[in-house]
Amino acid sequence: MRIASLLRAAVPPLTWGALLSLVLLQPSCRRGANEEGRAPHEAADAREEIDLGESAPPIQAVFLTNAPCANVTFRRIGLGTGGALLCAAVDPSDSRTLYCGTDQDKVFRSRDGGRTWQVLGRVAAGNQELPGYGTSMCLAVDPMHPKIVWCGGALGLFRSEDGGDHWRNMTARVMKENGAPIERYSTASVALDPGDPRIVYAVQGTKGGAGKERALFKSTDGGVTWTPLATHPSSGRQDYLGILVDPTSEFRPGTGHLRVFRYGYDGAAVSSDGGATWSSFSAAALTNAVDSLVVIPRKETPLLVVSVRSRGKPPGTVCVMKSEDLGETWRTTSSRKTPYGIQEPHPLGWSPARPETLYLGRYHSIDRSEDLGETWKTVTEARHVTERFGTDPDGNLLWDYKTLATGNMGAMIYPIWKGTYQIAMSPSDPSVALVPSHDSLLLTTNGGRTWEDVGIAFGARIAAKEASPANFPHESTHLQRGRGLWAAATTCIARDPFDPRTYAVGLMDQGLRISRDGGTWWEYASRGMDSYDGQRNTFALRYDPDVPGRLYVGTRLAKGTNATQRLGFYLSEDGGRTFRHLGPRMETARIPVARFKIDGIVLDPRSPTSTRTLYLASRELGVFKSEDGGGNWRPLTLGSEDAPGCAKLLMHPADSRCLYAILAKSGQLLRTQDGGDSWQPIGPKREGDRAIDLAVSPARPDRLWIISAQTSHWASDSTIFLGDRRGEVWREIQAPFFAPHALGVNPQDPRVIYVSTVGQREDMDKICGLFRSEDGGRSWRILHPDLVPSRYAAFWMNPADPHRFFFTDFSAAFEVMDPLAGVPRAKTPAK
Repeated sequence: MRIASLLRAAVPPLTWGALLSLVLLQPSCRRGANEEGRAPHEAADAREEIDLGESAPPIQAVFLTNAPCANVTFRRIGLGTGGALLCAAVDPSDSRTLYCGTDQDKVFRSRDGGRTWQVLGRVAAGNQELPGYGTSMCLAVDPMHPKIVWCGGALGLFRSEDGGDHWRNMTARVMKENGAPIERYSTASVALDPGDPRIVYAVQGTKGGAGKERALFKSTDGGVTWTPLATHPSSGRQDYLGILVDPTSEFRPGTGHLRVFRYGYDGAAVSSDGGATWSSFSAAALTNAVDSLVVIPRKETPLLVVSVRSRGKPPGTVCVMKSEDLGETWRTTSSRKTPYGIQEPHPLGWSPARPETLYLGRYHSIDRSEDLGETWKTVTEARHVTERFGTDPDGNLLWDYKTLATGNMGAMIYPIWKGTYQIAMSPSDPSVALVPSHDSLLLTTNGGRTWEDVGIAFGARIAAKEASPANFPHESTHLQRGRGLWAAATTCIARDPFDPRTYAVGLMDQGLRISRDGGTWWEYASRGMDSYDGQRNTFALRYDPDVPGRLYVGTRLAKGTNATQRLGFYLSEDGGRTFRHLGPRMETARIPVARFKIDGIVLDPRSPTSTRTLYLASRELGVFKSEDGGGNWRPLTLGSEDAPGCAKLLMHPADSRCLYAILAKSGQLLRTQDGGDSWQPIGPKREGDRAIDLAVSPARPDRLWIISAQTSHWASDSTIFLGDRRGEVWREIQAPFFAPHALGVNPQDPRVIYVSTVGQREDMDKICGLFRSEDGGRSWRILHPDLVPSRYAAFWMNPADPHRFFFTDFSAAFEVMDPLAGVPRAKTPAK
């Protein structure tokens, strides 16, 4: 470093570049600042430098090995549950073995009654072993062989023969043979014939949406081959479609039980020939949305029980109906209006171990019947208390929910907020019921007398005298920690630079959480945030690197008066214990959508600490700049008045007046060199390309890494590019994995690159996951074979610690320790 400083002082600028190349020939020397005045950094070997010549061909990257990177450790940190838990199952031979699937790309298993959970699936075999990726919609356990577990989701129907440790996609061949997009063959429902579990029914197709047809398939060999069955008589909407085999009907070897029911948004139908033909029920009520159907065996004709939801506008009622003649006639035993226009499903739960007992999931409660559905009693006693705390300076009502640990539900975030998606009963123990809902996973082991949220553990209560309008701690009075069931929609993470044991995590729907003990227990942090949406949605975090306790937070919404609106941008000077609003105000006419949010916070570390220069990025509104610490703001013009939204904003590590922005709508990559006053488009010269992510290493700020794609949704055609700082010359890196989606570059070794991918939506054989390159992108290896990343991911590289970085996906946040990063290594020959 001293040699570089002397040379820079003595050598004229025109010859500095040539002499710098000579210095780099000495392996023990470090390179000094380059022609643009960058900080000194470790020099990469000339053979490892990627040529950015305009005529250079793409680099065909390779896998060094499928083995994971040695000594890399992952630690999940964050809340745990908080998103939608869609499906569940209980092992028929062991009621302490539980399964749960989420809408955040994961499926989980617990072997100790919900005390701890493990994520299932492996990335090493590509999507062939990712059962929950893209949403877990259904689960089933083979009643004769409990080690055989089925899971259906956005990538098809998966089968495990070892209780969930390994999986095989059983419908990938169906998708390939029919030549349809894989979304057409996502699995919404699976049913096993109780007389022969090799006979499997699978409902395939997109969940929800008018005109989204479904396909029904049947297998008689455990999913090896599939036969398409007749189409449902209705041609309308088919979401929440389920299927059920009648165990009391005639059984034929090779065909299974002949009577099969299917139900969903367009009503219910029955087949008397194993699914070959179908007929709808004649009852007019059953042309509405049939949420659930149960077949209860009896000595005579089996009893059918359904829950039916009116499709009218405004929504009408939810009814429980019974039929004692296989659907010829129906009788309503319970009818209740749907509160608040709720359109969530109302599932039924039933166990053969206690055939007279039924459960019904409703909005905010669970009902139980002990007489086959004739009478019902609510068995959940959650106490919701709505506190109203006056108004903010703009006249907005300040309010929030406070969930009390009273009744028979104990402590939980939301006792059945919105509603329940399924009631999974234990086939062998009627006292056990597992209920996934929007934010909680409820378990009873005593027939509904008490309920527990087995997704989150709760700590000591905050004293009642502390819960006042001045310091109300938001939705819960408890510290919380996860149990391994990671289903909170994690958006961002930051670590306090002055306290290494303090972490802040932003969540969609659960707001800002802070841990002050290294990531074990988490507390709400929203005192002073002035709206319900602002407290529940956090999308951006930034600690000030020079001021202890200073934390900036970007949220979704902060309403103003009728004439103005203001963005949800807040400042804490006490480490997140209290906040005050800093967000810019603007005329309502400037707001194109109602639910705008802050997606990024950029701080100029070279600006005075008393008057920080700050930038806010919003996907809806664009970029705002303040040069006085947030007192005054001005919008920056990105060159697109019709679609000014900014999806990503990055400051150049060596020049604070140079920033890069990605337009949210078009994906255009822009650069400014004057602090945002003017912007120029840059990026690879490919027609239709749109940037997805970008990164710069402070150790090599003349190189800009981006991920670019031709499409905007799943980015299945995305590509990694390396370009110069000006964005004029680019080199394509043809990675050996599927769909790169997010990237990070080590802050002290620019050869170390990390990439996360999205799941396979087209090619089931390609590998996906989290990867690392040690040679600037020429070769890659998987970082962890069991880390199943979500569809939405981001990296936060720690500038002060090259061995530690943070990675967030849509279900959890991870602290990753990589001891190899930043360590000199053997040269890798150019390929």
